[in-house]
Amino acid sequence: MSFYINKNCIGCAFCHNECPKNAIYFNGDQYAIEPNLCINCGKCRDLCLMSAVSDSQFSEPRPEQHETLHKSCDFLVIGGGASGLIAAARFAELTGKKVIVLEKNKKPGGSGYFAVGLNFANTQMERDAGIPDTIDDLVRSAMNATNWQLNSKLVEGCFKALGETFDWLCQWANPEETWSLGVHPMTGKPGIGLNDHRRGSGRFMTAKLVSRIGQLGGELLTEHTATRLLTEDGCVIGAVVEDPGGETIITCKACMLCTGSLIRSELLKKQIPAFADTRAKRYAHDAPYLTGDALTLASQAGIPLNLDSLCLAFVGCMPVAFHEMPFHQGQRVDALKINLDGKRWCNEGVNQHIAAEKLLEQPQSVSYTIMDSDILSSPMLMLAGGAPGMGPFPPTPQNVVPFEGMYPDGIPDFAAMRGETFQATPEVMKHISEQVGDCVCYGKTIEELAEQLHINPQVLTATVDRYNALCAKGRDDDFFKQPELMKPIQRGPFFAIRSYLYLDGAFGGLSVNEHMEIIGSDGPVSGLYAAGDIVSSRYINDAHHKNQITNDYSWAIASGFIAGRSASVYLKD
Repeated sequence: MSFYINKNCIGCAFCHNECPKNAIYFNGDQYAIEPNLCINCGKCRDLCLMSAVSDSQFSEPRPEQHETLHKSCDFLVIGGGASGLIAAARFAELTGKKVIVLEKNKKPGGSGYFAVGLNFANTQMERDAGIPDTIDDLVRSAMNATNWQLNSKLVEGCFKALGETFDWLCQWANPEETWSLGVHPMTGKPGIGLNDHRRGSGRFMTAKLVSRIGQLGGELLTEHTATRLLTEDGCVIGAVVEDPGGETIITCKACMLCTGSLIRSELLKKQIPAFADTRAKRYAHDAPYLTGDALTLASQAGIPLNLDSLCLAFVGCMPVAFHEMPFHQGQRVDALKINLDGKRWCNEGVNQHIAAEKLLEQPQSVSYTIMDSDILSSPMLMLAGGAPGMGPFPPTPQNVVPFEGMYPDGIPDFAAMRGETFQATPEVMKHISEQVGDCVCYGKTIEELAEQLHINPQVLTATVDRYNALCAKGRDDDFFKQPELMKPIQRGPFFAIRSYLYLDGAFGGLSVNEHMEIIGSDGPVSGLYAAGDIVSSRYINDAHHKNQITNDYSWAIASGFIAGRSASVYLKD
């Protein structure tokens, strides 16, 4: 038996990172499996949220069709990501009542499956270690970051819920597998930290919560998409659901909307048209299922949307398949970046998170990193605070540090280039360019490289000549790049790595109070809750950038925990 990766691949690289035989590689468009190396262990299939890995190259047979089915529950959760799973588990545990979770994907987890950090605070583990309560400090800091425009009770509730969540997990989920006392990621002070940043917490939480929901008698329905809310006297009493075999009508006493990021939604395209269809299509936070279903459902039910709150999380200029170390070279701050017209467009030494807005203005929001053989073969530079070229801090001489490239010796088969520490060489990059098309391009001369990039050779030559003259001068008159990062492009062969605008999600649309009740035209809607990315009440919109109280995954978990508890109070006997 052989495994295959189909077009559902979003490039999360979980399969690539954990394949025991390094059989999974990036083919220039998506990840693929080298059959001669695959041992058919099935680990990639089990890891893949998108069900992109199967033992057949052919499409699955169409499910048997059925007449309309009818189900009922006490709490209906529409969205099986981080917020929905934790709300369902908490509700079921507090009440013993029936909960149904709907997930449109083949597997639950949503964007939370790929998440890394949870910013726990004031946990019992910390209190036992004598670490003081930091809730008030976190609330003040979050309120300052959002100009004191948010509901302070919601902000306080968020941070309290994070600590309560960890203590709750300690009762049944053994969270010590993933977290331990260390350095708190927000404060930099002693607190709960991840044991392994590479694997994150999303997969741990997804697996534990799915198991817990099953133990408590909850029902998780995958490949079930809510298409319409059923209402009566202003209350949501159920939903019409599309399933693989037809239609199911589910009635409920309380309901929660938590369908995740809006990055593929038509509403977002209309509200912020500049970003539409300009970014790479294969990464976890731009998955095809992130279509903003909750906003469509709410609008159809007469709930007002806060469209002015819609915003994006710009990360920056990211090479396709940036998990692959050869493509990390596309984040070099000591190289030259050009757009599709062959023109330089930014200060390459500026943190790419900062440069993202400028990238949005470039043709198709695409950039190429141009390197000569000297730059390619030299130690890579990395901005402190994240992956190469990322991180929260602008570059300074103090936080630009060497980054050891990971390249194999010699020129092995591309499928074998996995996980070894090796040095970049022109020979290796030339071999890669022959494997992955326009993601990595090679030319013996600048003119030849321009032809590979489908760029006017005269324009690219003029751009390189101008940049080299500035390097020789020791001062960047055009973009004020730091002199120590100015390296000329002069010794062939020459290379270009393609990068795209990378977004960490799109957010907003619904307002909630501190109980996660959705705010309607006449105030909170009884028995209707929202959590996660669709909620705008945890950030302020600054020209489509969000200034938020905590990171997205922490908010997803906290808001889901609060919503599950609030629904349990609403439906108490």
